[in-house]
Formats: sequence, structure tokens, C-alpha cells
Amino acid sequence: GAALTGLGHLARRRRDRAGALGYFEAAAKADPRNPWVRCDLANILRELSRFGDAETMLKSVIADDKQHVGALTGLGHIARQRGDLDDALGYFEAAVKVEPQNPDLNCERASVLREAARLDDAEHVLKAVIETYPNHVPALTALGQLARQREDRAATLRWFEAAMAAEPDDVSIRVEFARALRQQGEFARARQIIEKVLDDEP
Repeated sequence: GAALTGLGHLARRRRDRAGALGYFEAAAKADPRNPWVRCDLANILRELSRFGDAETMLKSVIADDKQHVGALTGLGHIARQRGDLDDALGYFEAAVKVEPQNPDLNCERASVLREAARLDDAEHVLKAVIETYPNHVPALTALGQLARQREDRAATLRWFEAAMAAEPDDVSIRVEFARALRQQGEFARARQIIEKVLDDEP
């Protein structure tokens, strides 16, 4: 079961979702009582847009353990992909209650709040993450996106610059920082960053 799960994760990282599905299905057959294996299978089903099957699988995990963070998070993602932001927020908040110090769960919660146009609430959650984890890249990036949504260009630049300093090799963050520079009229700096990205990733 563990080896099959590991092969599933490798296939998923390669974006071979069909291969990942096969490995996770085999792992679930080998270890049917393992809730994390069922969550892995549900997550790949969700990525394949098989939302009903994924939801059924995750709810079977919740039936055994109402506080299973992996299942709660998976159900939150499904609700979010369906556009049901109230349900998504409920699932992520339930997960945060189980692991209140988990920065990634709080970032997921903040993302749903931002999508629901509750920008002040999202910002409060993200800044609380940054207070504890100053270099948490998903939170810094999310704050940059939130500032952009507010059309606060100076704050957008500041947050993406902090994210790039924390994770200098992340191409998507470098591009977002260059975009923020361009919006501030700093064209030479923006061009320099984009040219370096293209050197690294032709």
C-alpha cells in the first residue's frame, strides 16, 4: 500500500493523472481502512473532475472521523470548484479548528474569503499567518493577490517582492513581481526579471 501510494504521488507530480488514479485505486484496495489513502484517491478523482465519486469517498472518511483534516480539506476544494463558497468556507474552517496553527489551511480559508469578496477578513487571516511564519510564501503571495484585487499597486509590489525574497527560484512569483513592477512603471526592472526567467525557463 505504501509503495503504491508513493508511485501515485510521483505520477501526480508528473501530471500523469490517469497513472496516479491507477496507483491510488490499487493502494486503496491493498489498504482499504487507511483514511489517507482514500483521501489521496479522492483528490485525484477531484482533479479528474469526478466530483461525485471524490465527495462520496471523502464523506466515507468523515463518517469514521468527523475531524479528519485531509477529508475536510478535500471537501472544501470540491465545494470551491463547484462555486459553493459557503460550504467551502465551512469545511476549511472546520479543518482549521482541528489544526489552528496550520498555515496552509489558513491560506486556503483566506482564499475562499477573498473569492467571496470578504477582503478584510481574508487579510486578517493572512496577516496572522505572516506574524507566525514571516516567510510563508503562499500567504505572502495571497496578500499580493489581495492587494492587486484592491488596486493597491504599492502593496501588491511589496508583498510579491517579499514572496520572491522568500522563494527566489519560483517562476510564477518572479513573473507576478515583474507584473507588479510594470504596473508601477518600473519597466527596466520588470524586463530584467522576465529576461532572467526566460533564460532559466526558455
